[in-house]
Amino acid sequence: MYVAMNVVYILALPIERMKGITRIGELASTQLFGHTATLLIVGMIMVSIFGCLSATVIYGPRVFFAMAEDKAFFKNMTYIHPKHNVLIKAIIWQAVWSSLLCFTGTYKDLFEYVVFALVIFFAGTGLAVIILRFKQPEVHRAYKTWEYPCLPILFVLMNMVIFLNTVLDQPLKSLIGLIIIVVGIPALLCWKAKENIEHSQS
Repeated sequence: MYVAMNVVYILALPIERMKGITRIGELASTQLFGHTATLLIVGMIMVSIFGCLSATVIYGPRVFFAMAEDKAFFKNMTYIHPKHNVLIKAIIWQAVWSSLLCFTGTYKDLFEYVVFALVIFFAGTGLAVIILRFKQPEVHRAYKTWEYPCLPILFVLMNMVIFLNTVLDQPLKSLIGLIIIVVGIPALLCWKAKENIEHSQS
């Protein structure tokens, strides 16, 4: 669906008209259907964005939860609300941190920093599927990857292409994204050192 949508954009607009435009969907729909239909399409795009955002709100706190369980983040991120059965503290942490990030720059800047990091970890996730299938073939898996191993390999390659393109096109922002990732290493080592100290004392 994503590829098909981009094909529509390319057919609707010359590449030159896309330069410097962030709201390509709105511009393409106006070109194809006029201003009235564009309002409806923009509304549908907004619904899609909120759907994606709601998924992020759901899985983001679970990352904090998993890190805290591995003693690599604040312990209270494992707190589950006794009545609603949600990671209330992790959700609040994510909301506060996201709000602070909104004051550090434009949406475009934040997006480009995040994409640099995301594609690295996306590629690592796809590679992990292949490695774990090789190292732990006896483990029962409830879900089988479609067209394995071709699809995971293609997924890894596509993310690496995006990564290299980002580095070549935005070297400064790529460097900032890399620094953000590297800063997490000493934080992880500090949490692990604290865990070792607490374990030795007990």
